[in-house]
Amino acid sequence: MILRQTFAALAVCVAAAAQPAQARDITDGVAITDGAAMDYLETHGLSLNALLAKDWKRGAETKVLNNAELAAIAPVAALRGVVRREFLDYQRSYLARSPILKGIKEQEIGTGTNPLHRKFERNYLDSKAARFNLVGVINRMDRAFRSPGTCGEVRFLYRLAYKVTAAGVAMDERGNIFRKGSVETDSRLPVSINLVLRAKNPDGNATDDAQQCQDLAKRWMAAGASGLSGKDLAISLLKPAGALALVEPSQIDRMETNIQVMRLPTTVSKGFGGNAEYLLNIFNWNPGTRTFNLKRLENQIDRNELLRNPGKLQAFKRWLFTPERLHELAEGTIAIPEEYLAYRAITSAPGGTARATNRPFLGLISDAEAERKFNELKEAAARLDPEGKLRNIESGMALQQRLTDITCTGCHQSRAIGGFHFMGADRKSAIRDLPQNAIFVAGSPHFYADLPRRREVVKAFAGGKAPDFGRGFSMRPAETMRGNANYFPKEFAGVLNGWGSNCYMLKPGESGADPSFTSWTCGGTLTCRPIHEARHEPHHGVCVNTAKKDKLKFGDPFVFGEMTYEDMPLTRSTDERAYTYRDAYCAKTDIMNGRDAPPGQCLDPIPGEKNSTRTDTGTHGYQVGGFFGGMKRQRGCPNGLDPDTTCGTEGGATKFPGKPYRDNAFGECVVLLGDQKTSFKSCLSSSKFTHDSSLRTCSVLKPCRDDYVCVSTKNTLETKSGACLPPYFLFQFRTDGHPAPPEGAAAPPECLLRDTELNSPRPDYCARFPNQDG
Repeated sequence: MILRQTFAALAVCVAAAAQPAQARDITDGVAITDGAAMDYLETHGLSLNALLAKDWKRGAETKVLNNAELAAIAPVAALRGVVRREFLDYQRSYLARSPILKGIKEQEIGTGTNPLHRKFERNYLDSKAARFNLVGVINRMDRAFRSPGTCGEVRFLYRLAYKVTAAGVAMDERGNIFRKGSVETDSRLPVSINLVLRAKNPDGNATDDAQQCQDLAKRWMAAGASGLSGKDLAISLLKPAGALALVEPSQIDRMETNIQVMRLPTTVSKGFGGNAEYLLNIFNWNPGTRTFNLKRLENQIDRNELLRNPGKLQAFKRWLFTPERLHELAEGTIAIPEEYLAYRAITSAPGGTARATNRPFLGLISDAEAERKFNELKEAAARLDPEGKLRNIESGMALQQRLTDITCTGCHQSRAIGGFHFMGADRKSAIRDLPQNAIFVAGSPHFYADLPRRREVVKAFAGGKAPDFGRGFSMRPAETMRGNANYFPKEFAGVLNGWGSNCYMLKPGESGADPSFTSWTCGGTLTCRPIHEARHEPHHGVCVNTAKKDKLKFGDPFVFGEMTYEDMPLTRSTDERAYTYRDAYCAKTDIMNGRDAPPGQCLDPIPGEKNSTRTDTGTHGYQVGGFFGGMKRQRGCPNGLDPDTTCGTEGGATKFPGKPYRDNAFGECVVLLGDQKTSFKSCLSSSKFTHDSSLRTCSVLKPCRDDYVCVSTKNTLETKSGACLPPYFLFQFRTDGHPAPPEGAAAPPECLLRDTELNSPRPDYCARFPNQDG
């Protein structure tokens, strides 16, 4: 309201000139993702260590410290212990709910490829062979509604990367696989840090703040319209009139971390084609003590505390169910009080918000209660809106979906790449060196689909107008803003309703159709199909080409089913971070193999290699192997591929002259990585362990399905496109398969727990890890 009144009073100045809509990039004015620009920015004052240093100087050349050096900086040294304790707490939670709780065996949990439960090698966090590289700078002026005097936020995103020398792998002419020589391996790991700065420090004068926000927005709009890239773009951003010229460490607000802490291979988690868990934390910056302190997560309720304390749950509902809160919920601007929030969250992939484990409110508010409260409050809530109507929420079911959407777990698993929304595109050198482990598209489908909305906020600031801070669902951004102006220029429409987008299967007026979602349609000839429909997301699906085998295109899913879950009641021994649900996937239809489950049953076995139509030259790519929902692809790359198909490389079979394909060659290569002294690079780069396949093509405006990543190909730098694959086909998205850092492997977390916490004797192998503090 303060912003609206202030800008209404000002109503001066014209927005910075921008390129015509059809010529601009989707990131213009809202994100810097250029790898070469990142290289320059991080060596000129914007590396993680530079921004945390006491002697920071604007634009000064700075060294990017390795993690051993970074750990010596006072703020990071203090943070290190907190992060490691969070790992330990996570592990306690994991062991409390995992099938290996009793009788833990060494081969069952570890960082290599042999254990069934594969954990993150935490010693990379302070290794001399690792560093945090800047991969993106994001303008979040759309967050100004939380603190108007700050003009929102600017975010610096860093990825954990390493460079080590490890043993190579070779295959002789007889097919024997063995270690040979050494290989320098340069890779990233599935860990990201988001250093959040206030876009500016407030000065306490609303008029001054508004004018400063207007100036800042103009700088960002000019950066987007400049047409510059690489080093030239970075230099322009740091010049006196540049978008980053006013950034300084005094604006640091917090640090957010996202770490893949555990990954289960398909042999353990067949229903999901593998499974991964991510640990989310936020740390507030204390400028006086120069330390980061663990902070409660934004809108992430402490589910188990509310379950344990009925009085607190009722107090929360009294706070929530008011006209004011319902309007804020519909707008996506609600802020839950800290007393109801958790300090950490665990998210699961794949499956998104169809999975009960990613829905903190599930079971706390019944569908009947949500519907009743919505009907009681909707008219009063609508009167609070400038247009006199609620956006996004038109039913109790939509209210439930929005409650999931505002949480960290719900957002991180909506149209995400596993549990991440921004991982950063790899540099050209990495794409040339090993495209099979290089990301081509920097962010998730949700990230790009939300950029047009964010840009309109920046544009409003630049024009001296009150921004519209309302937003649609994370899984399906709003198409229009107030006044029905369209967020999406025509060339951006694919990220809204294109292939792979979330959609709704019922049309307006159909029996059971929820008007909150009926606008979620598919563009062109695409159709909406339920890869994993859930009872808490009824009639939700994904835009694909067809539901018929002979009409499937490369990339299309062909296994359709439903997500189910079972209760895991809280017990005294259950840690507060444990789940209270366990998810399961029930495959109902397998189009590729012409199979349907009997009524009330699931397909068994889940479609995989042994019951597929795979031949040496035929289609392949089944749920076993990581393709959740299946994915049509074909070995080899014939001439004349259609515009939606590209040629990519994936691990798999190799062929010997006069002999059939050897399907397990890649797997045998990966097995050698279990010693943590061998490089995966040989497994991905050698034609003896990989083959070319016809895959779904992708780009920024042509995203992959949820939980898939747009990976580089050997032709990416020429074609400006990539190929869709599950993220765990890239080692940089996996906790396992990486060489250990030169300092050695960390003690398994279970070796740091007391016997009473394990509910069993400490494993014998823990004797190999003395004196580790975790």
